Amino acid sequence: MLSYFAVFISFYLLYKLIFRLQINETQLSKIDIFVFMFALYFLIRNLFCYQDIEIESVFQSFSVFVLYLIFRNIGNTAVFYILLVFPFVGIAQIFYGIKNQANNFAPGYDLSDIIGIFNNSGIFGGFISIVFVITFGLFFYKPHAAVIKYVRLLTVLKLFSGLVLFLFLVQLISTNSRASWLAAIVGVSFFICSYYGLFRSMSELTIIRKWIFIAISSIVLGGLIVGFYNLKKDSADGRILIWRVSAEMIKDKPLFGHGLNGFQAKYMDYQAEYLKEHPNSSFGYLADNNQFAFNEFVRIWVEQGVVGLISYLLLLYMLFFYKTKFENNLNVSVLRSAFITFITFGLFSYPMAIYQFKIMSVLFIALLSSSVINEKNCYSYHFSGLYRIKQGWVLFTPVVVFFVCAYFLFQFTSVIRKYDLATKKWNSALISFNNYDTVSSITSFKSVYPLLKNNGIFLSTYGKALYRLYKYQEAIPILQRANKQLSSATNYIELGECYQSNGEYANAEKAWIKASFMIPAAFTPHYNLAKMYIQIGKITEAKQVANYLLRKEVKIRSPELYEMLIEMDSLVNSNQ
Repeated sequence: MLSYFAVFISFYLLYKLIFRLQINETQLSKIDIFVFMFALYFLIRNLFCYQDIEIESVFQSFSVFVLYLIFRNIGNTAVFYILLVFPFVGIAQIFYGIKNQANNFAPGYDLSDIIGIFNNSGIFGGFISIVFVITFGLFFYKPHAAVIKYVRLLTVLKLFSGLVLFLFLVQLISTNSRASWLAAIVGVSFFICSYYGLFRSMSELTIIRKWIFIAISSIVLGGLIVGFYNLKKDSADGRILIWRVSAEMIKDKPLFGHGLNGFQAKYMDYQAEYLKEHPNSSFGYLADNNQFAFNEFVRIWVEQGVVGLISYLLLLYMLFFYKTKFENNLNVSVLRSAFITFITFGLFSYPMAIYQFKIMSVLFIALLSSSVINEKNCYSYHFSGLYRIKQGWVLFTPVVVFFVCAYFLFQFTSVIRKYDLATKKWNSALISFNNYDTVSSITSFKSVYPLLKNNGIFLSTYGKALYRLYKYQEAIPILQRANKQLSSATNYIELGECYQSNGEYANAEKAWIKASFMIPAAFTPHYNLAKMYIQIGKITEAKQVANYLLRKEVKIRSPELYEMLIEMDSLVNSNQ
């Protein structure tokens, strides 16, 4: 739906750009120019791998860019009302969760069950942390002179604001998300320093006092990080493994990266290689399927290379250090505080993988870009009468440009419509698949394959449906492509099962061995190997694998695992 809206707005912006009926001058900030240059680099960089890019990623990138153009033209007066939307959205999310996820606080349910429209409490915590910081900043706004006389009303509003802030704080704590807590602390601290002018005071300190302040701040921040690390040590160590593996990805393509969605496509392959080279690593026990970098700077470096990373850092520098139109502007302080909250959360999570967070990020960047326009940081452009309507007729060139661009936008709209229908049909196929109506689901999967062939989740379910219907020959290329788009141990296990059923035992062995390196704690790959060795008469190898499984440390106990171990024990003690 948002992509349709983006196309509609594109027509409007195109019309304004081409004809310039009333606008004779426009201003572009250095941030605008930098954003356009990065967008151009992003487009050129990813044209080289367009065959493998998921269509939805293209839609999102296009709509995000259009939203930047829309938000960029919002005036300073309207910023307050935009920021005011966030607390109301936060309240709506909480009440939605209370009704639909916490079952109105039925026995066994509490605030920790609330995730809003997001897919887990960690991401919801990131959203609440941003809302909390914005609400905290709004608390410091001074009323307009015309309404100061309504003392009682103002008192009620302040009290209501305090209650809302308290609600967000309680919900934030309930999410049990350390990244969200740290982000909120950093965001509130940043706002306080900005509001009370502590950053300006810092510039007046002597060098020794500056270093003392930096040292104290670093100790406090370091203490928080260590405390949060020990709160969920295994989870934190899992992130350290991800960052180590990401470093290997960066080494291979440091300059321009692995391309759009390159992290989720290739990460698990690199994890398998890393754990293969470090068989005694303590991280092996923690490894699992993963498609997120849990650090946005790392993800940008992996996917867009050092060029993309430096570009992003320069953009942040402009947003936070360029002077604004108005000194001591509270809107700017709140926007920067919200954005620093977003950035801090992104150091330990994956907000840019969530479309709603992408929209928030673009909103903050565009509004801050608009706020820094001044004589030093902007360029003014005057448009001649070439783009004006004169004497009742329109110059030929603007009309041609308009209709050519409009044609491509119409084509884009057509693709959006087809993709929308394809996703609905995919959803219908998933329902049929989950109800074991495999034949019906296969028909739907096959019909939408041309549009969804770069979606890793779609390919995985399609391959599994084919396997369930014993169509191994068809399932193999689908699962191979799934591993190209979204590599995972699960895909390799199912691919190995297809190979085995198709009589390709060597390929099955390779697939399961790779899956075992991806997640060393998993039992299924080696269990499948042992069963296959029995099938092809390699009893000695089967017993070796069985002995390995019986000695293997159990990470997650389940009835299925006990059945595997009983079967392996019987194999070891058999007279075969």
